[in-house]
Amino acid sequence: MRIHTGEKPYPCSVCGKQFRVKRHLQDHQTVHTGEKPYVCSKCDKRFGFASALKRHQWLHIEEKPYSCSVCGKGFSLQSRMKEHFLMHSGEKPHSCSVCGKSFSRPDQLKDHSLQHAGKPHHCSVCELSFALSKQLLKHEKTHTGKRPYSCSVCGKSFSEKAYLEDHRSVHTGEKRHPCPDCDKKFGCASSLRKHGLLHIEGKSHSCSVCGKSFSEARYLKEHFRTHTGEKPFSCSVCEKSFARSASLKVHHRYHTGEKPYSCAKCGQSFISSQKLQRHQKTHAGLPPVEFQNPVPIEGEREGEEEEVGGLINSDGEAVGWDLHRLDGISEGRASTSGEPKET
Repeated sequence: MRIHTGEKPYPCSVCGKQFRVKRHLQDHQTVHTGEKPYVCSKCDKRFGFASALKRHQWLHIEEKPYSCSVCGKGFSLQSRMKEHFLMHSGEKPHSCSVCGKSFSRPDQLKDHSLQHAGKPHHCSVCELSFALSKQLLKHEKTHTGKRPYSCSVCGKSFSEKAYLEDHRSVHTGEKRHPCPDCDKKFGCASSLRKHGLLHIEGKSHSCSVCGKSFSEARYLKEHFRTHTGEKPFSCSVCEKSFARSASLKVHHRYHTGEKPYSCAKCGQSFISSQKLQRHQKTHAGLPPVEFQNPVPIEGEREGEEEEVGGLINSDGEAVGWDLHRLDGISEGRASTSGEPKET
């Protein structure tokens, strides 16, 4: 009856939002407490809402009878397919009641609305404020220094179990966070959230030289170095320089011998997730791919590759490369067919 009368007798004591049904209020309160009582029996992922768990469980059903008429992507739920289709149509039916900004999906509007809700949860140590209590709880662990969740492969420790689970993808190459708007998948939830900005806000930072656009100013700054030739990140061992810190990080593994990415099938290890992914195709029965351009390294975007090989020993001699192929390659560009073999 309350559907017709509009009566909502159950208000939230934190934000004042009202609900028709007491159970809906109880589910809503998990937004403030951070509690996630609903657990997926397939993957152990937790949710604050029963409805969110129900929607998530459809991801484990292989059958996807609903296909997008534009790009052909399949979905297990018709509602997911309709939400996805808005990406092609450009329609944004969900508007913010405060600032009027529109979104294609209701969850995008929900995330945006937190900007207007204020930050009532304050840290007693450093006085930082947060919109949600669960954000405050995570932050407070940075002050205690406790990291009870350790990786069984490399020993790295984390304050949250979810961070450890995401970290494991570094070793396995697994990408368990799919984007609901496109076919991309990510190993870390944080990477998926950053990627999601592309669908919500677009790429607002454009290069004044070539016009290429980026979702964040820092990505534009990194890209701009491809035009200026600036390489501020230098290797302390061989002094090779790079435009990006991520490139230097991977390059340094040639010196240390570190190979943190392991194949779950045969145990072979690699210095980067891309090399692991190339290797895993051999187990899937796919032919090896011949790369004529440098392989993109972790943390870099398509079209923004930077060569990380070319190992130099303490005597200044090239190691692992054909010395004749190194003639004239001062810019750090070489065919990957001559790169060191990994065992």
